[in-house]
This record gives sequence, structure tokens and C-alpha cells, in this order.
Amino acid sequence: MDVNVKVLLTDTAAAEVSGPPLSAPTRLRPVDASLSVGGGAEPADRERELAETFGSAPWLWAEADTVRFRAADRRLRSLFLRLPDLPSPDPLLCEQWTVAPVATGGLVADRAEDFALPAAAYRWTDPAGRHLVCLGADPRTRADAQRIAVRIADGTHLLLSDGLVTGWMVTDPARYLADGWEEPPATPPDATTALLLRDCLALTEGPAYDLLDSGDEASCARLRDLDRRVRAHTAADPARMSVLGKAVERLLEDVC
Repeated sequence: MDVNVKVLLTDTAAAEVSGPPLSAPTRLRPVDASLSVGGGAEPADRERELAETFGSAPWLWAEADTVRFRAADRRLRSLFLRLPDLPSPDPLLCEQWTVAPVATGGLVADRAEDFALPAAAYRWTDPAGRHLVCLGADPRTRADAQRIAVRIADGTHLLLSDGLVTGWMVTDPARYLADGWEEPPATPPDATTALLLRDCLALTEGPAYDLLDSGDEASCARLRDLDRRVRAHTAADPARMSVLGKAVERLLEDVC
């Protein structure tokens, strides 16, 4: 679709879809429940980026995602998004985003000013594990709202409801599994990898995690079964199973 799209990051901060999307790798890290595109691997790199950019960042106790624009040309440079804990109360709404029209491109901010982009509150993964949708506590999505998914990086979309950012989505999230700052594997994941990630995410959602944390035996049995399935799939997808395996092992150590 036409990429001449206006993006309201907040009620006061705006940008326009322009130019190519971010070229940096998309990384989904289940261990620390985050998604990032760009940014620095070392603390010194991150400090330098903050000095050379503007936008949203978590200050003090603010639950804000990090979206940074270059001061020199106001173009999007990087983002770091937190994966919310709670399952979505409206799976149908989340599913509708998977078929929304898509615009592709980078962002150019209207003005060089800081703002706070609230972190998403709810998440949903489709049954096949091919879409991860994260929405804010107030998605402001009316039934007749214009929905657009802006692909700002490989697999990574900002979700617009009448132009306002109401969340984000990753298509084929298993493709971008990473541990630290290495690049995700170039080969696409198979259906089993997608389902294993789906099941890992399901076990760490609010009520499900609460059961694990309380020592619920049935929940711990599901976690141990997931660990077995991840190990069994290691030969087929070793890099991604290493990432998932570390996340599962940490859960087993912490709660079971």
C-alpha cells in the first residue's frame, strides 16, 4: 500500500513513514522478554546512541519502550520493546491485526523532541505461532477504526488505529529468536520451532506463570515436557533451540 502514512506515536509526538525500513537485525529474546532492532551491544555504545538521538526511553520508573531517532536527520535509528506479561483479554481483536493492510518504511519524526511511548500491556500468539501481537492497555481501536500495520523492520510492525500507535506485532516470531546480540539464523524456522516458542510464551503469561510460581505440579509437568520437546528438536534447529532451551532452563530453576 501507499507508504505516505502519518504515525501518531503519542497524542503529541508524530512521524511519517518514509524511506526504507530499519536494516538492523530483529532480535526476540525470551530470556529477558524483549524485542530489539538496532541499538548497541556495549554500554558505551548505548550511551553514545542516547547522546546522538532523541525519542522515548525508560526514565526512572516509567514503563516506556525505547524508540530512538537520529538527531541529525530525525530518522528512526533503533527500538527496544518489552514483551508484556499478560494474555490479551480480546484475542479476536489481536487476530484482526494479522490481516490489517501493511505499509513498509522507516519513520521520520516531525520534530526533534523527547516523548514517552508506554510499553504494551497485553500479548497474544496465534495457534500456529506465526504472529505475536502486543497491545496497550488502552488500544483505542473502535470497530470502524482504520487499521494499518507499519513494517518498520524485518518482521516488526507498529500497529496504527486511526493513525495512533496502539501496539506492535512480529510476524514469524520464531525466525528472530536470539540470545544476546548475535544475529538470528538466516534459515527460516519450521512449524515445530514456531509451536515450541508459542508454548514457551504461553507458560510465561500472567495466570500461567502464577501457577508455575506457586509450584503447581500440573504446570511444572507441562514445563518439563516443553523442556523435553525443545531438546528433541535441537538437531533440527540448534541455534534457536539453544535460545529456547536457556529460557526453559531458567524457568525450571526458578519455579519448579
